Amino acid sequence: MKNLKYIIISIALVLASVFTNAQTVYTVTKTTDPDPFEHPFNNDDNLCAPEMYGTLQWAINKVNANTGESVIEFNIPGNGVHEIVLNSYLPQIINPVTIDGTSQDGYTQGNPRIRIDGDLLVEQACFSAYNSSLNIEGIWFNNFTYNVINLSAVAESEIKNLLITNNNIVLGI
Repeated sequence: MKNLKYIIISIALVLASVFTNAQTVYTVTKTTDPDPFEHPFNNDDNLCAPEMYGTLQWAINKVNANTGESVIEFNIPGNGVHEIVLNSYLPQIINPVTIDGTSQDGYTQGNPRIRIDGDLLVEQACFSAYNSSLNIEGIWFNNFTYNVINLSAVAESEIKNLLITNNNIVLGI
């Protein structure tokens, strides 16, 4: 009887470990970049400003509020390239995340369907990660006057299949 008790406890611990290590997925559904002071983020999606919910800013804030590994995927309606013009800086990434541009419908190798434009930002990186891991794939970065990606105290990261155009500096480490 004691052995059965230990077996059940062991199975419960294994299942708890599997479910607590599962990745949380946040899906970007909008190309807009609202002013975070006018349209604030709230971790409770029911209280989050409707203009903020579903944006890239919202997804990064959700990643930062999550304690485990996360994935940011894209499912923006419509065909062709979807451009996100950044009006303000994105939050610094402080938790492990994979930003997967290949998830957007229509993606093919060398032809990303998510373009992030930094023309309105001055000396600001698109993605800035600190003390975490950052994986990025299948994104088109355009018109950044500063670093596209800034990594500080970041380990075990992979950045691949990007298209980078009209940028001064690509990566700051």
